[in-house]
Amino acid sequence: MDDIDNLLHRENSGFFSLGDTGLKIAWGNVTVEEIKAGGYTAGTGTFATKFKSTPMVLASIEGGVPQLTVSVYGRTTTGCTLWVSNPTNAITTNRVASYLAIGY
Repeated sequence: MDDIDNLLHRENSGFFSLGDTGLKIAWGNVTVEEIKAGGYTAGTGTFATKFKSTPMVLASIEGGVPQLTVSVYGRTTTGCTLWVSNPTNAITTNRVASYLAIGY
């Protein structure tokens, strides 16, 4: 389990390919410095590998209040944009939005 924890540690980004099918999985994160109450911010994630076609991208946000949401926009073969919204009444700082890209 420690090896998996180290591999997927929030400071890491990378990718691996699954066999000869060409299927790739890339991961990484975008640090969110501050999101004002009722506001949003966007950050760009750059994939550690280039995909042949636009991959499916899953995203999540670490920490903060449960109301924070993250959405994926602007997917390309080399990266994506993550939008993090804060509908609460307080400023939130220093959060990490993570992404997982799956494709060929």
